[in-house]
Amino acid sequence: MDAGIAPKKITYTVDYFHAVEHISELVALLPQAYQTEGLFEKWKGWLWDGFCYSIRQDFKKILRQAGLALGQPMRTALGYFKKHHDRMQYRKFRYKKLLCGSGLVESAIRRIVNLRFKSASSFWAEANLEPLAFLRCAFWAGRWKFLVGHVAGRYALGGTN
Repeated sequence: MDAGIAPKKITYTVDYFHAVEHISELVALLPQAYQTEGLFEKWKGWLWDGFCYSIRQDFKKILRQAGLALGQPMRTALGYFKKHHDRMQYRKFRYKKLLCGSGLVESAIRRIVNLRFKSASSFWAEANLEPLAFLRCAFWAGRWKFLVGHVAGRYALGGTN
């Protein structure tokens, strides 16, 4: 749904703990002799500091040292860090006081669903839950007037969706 938020105000992030799982997968692709807890911790620290590029470079360096070629599973794993580089700048996110993990959001969503939509004697059609949650979020985010104005404008122009 169109929330009416300017794109320049939106910051996309990858959940830090999800990205750490990808580091674990990357370490597992290395020869056994290189699969150390120290390497995992080093890369995890680099990730936290926003150095995804360094993780990719170090991985390739280890492969060269081991005399191995970069296979397709390795390319795919490295590609994740390249593709989401801008979404894993956790140092910058912390500086801007943005969330680096999704746990808080997931917990809030669970609470909204459990406390508001699963209360005693409440029965909802599944198709109605998302629009109701959207309306509730718009209200509590202080965007109710914008939402109502947006919907009214669409109907005034002859739209029904």
